[in-house]
Amino acid sequence: MKPLADLPLKLLALVLGFGVWYALAIKNGPAPEEWSLEVALRIKYDPAFILMERSHEAVVVHGKGPMPPHGVLAYTVALLAPREGRQVLQLSPKAIQAPPGIQILSVAPAAVELTFDRRGEKSVPIEASASFAEKGLKVDIFPKKAKLTGPKRVLAGIRSIPLPPFTLMGTYPQTTVVTLVPPHPQVEILLPRETVVMVREARP
Repeated sequence: MKPLADLPLKLLALVLGFGVWYALAIKNGPAPEEWSLEVALRIKYDPAFILMERSHEAVVVHGKGPMPPHGVLAYTVALLAPREGRQVLQLSPKAIQAPPGIQILSVAPAAVELTFDRRGEKSVPIEASASFAEKGLKVDIFPKKAKLTGPKRVLAGIRSIPLPPFTLMGTYPQTTVVTLVPPHPQVEILLPRETVVMVREARP
């Protein structure tokens, strides 16, 4: 028996086997890569409510396929009927609309905590600092009240809004326009945004 007699057949089988493997590898391509990406958590809700607190501003998405550019993916939740107080919202990877070729595997955390309050309105007086009276000055404010909107629980604790500091010219009477400042980060001033202030010497 000649050992070298079968060598051409063995080489041919090796070449054919490698060719088949290479063809399948080209056809199927490399296995999709898995990745993790932090994306924004966007919450849409009825404007009659105000989102007071949330446990997370973003979520971590675990996916497979080409990693999308930053800003392409986002987790958006639409709450048609939120309720006052704390509630837990369950998250699902199926809620993410991914581009073709991308598979969303999981989302972390699996749930987020949200706290809502109803939006309300309230009119409160605009009050000048007591330092004016201590200097013998009288302050007239027009209009005398401001209309606010914000969370009802926050509005319940607001009795008035202070007149912001402004520069006195040293001669009286004098009139100036002052821009009002909301008394709380979640409170907005509806009317007026500005108030007319007249400062004069108090009569003895």
